[in-house]
Amino acid sequence: MNASTLNTTQSHPYATPYVCQLFQIQESTLKNLSQVLKLTPQLDATSQQLHFAQADLDVLKRAIELHRQGKPLSEIVQLLTATSTALQVTPSYSLNETSPLEVDATSSGISSVVEAITHSKEYILNEMSRLLDDRLAGLDEVVVELIRTKSENDALRTKINTLSKEKQELLDEVESFKPVQFGFYKKVRK
Repeated sequence: MNASTLNTTQSHPYATPYVCQLFQIQESTLKNLSQVLKLTPQLDATSQQLHFAQADLDVLKRAIELHRQGKPLSEIVQLLTATSTALQVTPSYSLNETSPLEVDATSSGISSVVEAITHSKEYILNEMSRLLDDRLAGLDEVVVELIRTKSENDALRTKINTLSKEKQELLDEVESFKPVQFGFYKKVRK
């Protein structure tokens, strides 16, 4: 991180606490991002705080948005350094002119953002589809097991009813016999 001494805060008006609060990040994270993205905040000699320019804030904002979308840091750095390098190469033009390099850098930046969003969307959809398929596959097995169990229960209930009828018939048959002498029984009709 290049931290040169700053006497006035006119060109770099955004101090570290403000930037941390703006992006809701910690100061250590901000310093690490500044180093990785090769930003050039300046050090205020009196307050010993880093001050960021508007261009640095724009780069930080894009990096944090991409990170919150799930992009890895290496891809964010590659994407932003490619964009910032293309923008640094462009010569200065008047406000009314637009350079072809700026248009190309802007359109390539927009296309890379659109591509990143499309990639993120496809990744999320694929993950959701995979999760739903896994859950539904498990649900199919549960439904099949439930149907098999219900069929078994119905078969057992039918068998219990049949055996209960047989038991009742046998009890009626046993009651139709009356004991006589010496362990003999006589069948009595009812």
